[in-house]
Amino acid sequence: MRSLVVDDSPTIRILVQHILTVYGQCDVAQNGQEAMDAHTRGLSDGRPYDLICLDLGLPYFDGIAVLSKIRAAEAQRQLPVKARIIVITASREPGRVQKAIELGADGCLLKPVVAEQLIQYLEDFGMVGATTPSPAYREPIRQLEQMCDTDEIPVMVLARIIRRMANSIERQSSGRRTTE
Repeated sequence: MRSLVVDDSPTIRILVQHILTVYGQCDVAQNGQEAMDAHTRGLSDGRPYDLICLDLGLPYFDGIAVLSKIRAAEAQRQLPVKARIIVITASREPGRVQKAIELGADGCLLKPVVAEQLIQYLEDFGMVGATTPSPAYREPIRQLEQMCDTDEIPVMVLARIIRRMANSIERQSSGRRTTE
């Protein structure tokens, strides 16, 4: 699965990227322009995104504008399969979410993002099997989500933690034993 996470919050980008990397390649963008550039590159390279997690409150182009442009580009190219788009928002305003759904969003996650909800969407979309993470996998994610909610952790520290977690998952999935 090839995915793109678009959010201006480094904490949300890192968290969602960490979750999605378990299932395949995951790119990130921090604003609407970067999202459009990545999406256009993917279409041009013949490697469109399967999933896009898109913050509605982006700088430059907001999420609604990005969603509209993505769906227009897919329609123009007459793609047989469109990217699944999950909008992410802190807003409890139903009008924005409804507008996103009308423009072609496939789902919505409210901030703070909960890993199990995102994974449930992946299962519902048929992008992954019933791969509910084991309790050993869920606990670090739960702790990470709690830390991310505070926005007090320096981004570099959070990135280091996530890299270590990703390396551990990679070692475990390939059957290698950890030496740490």
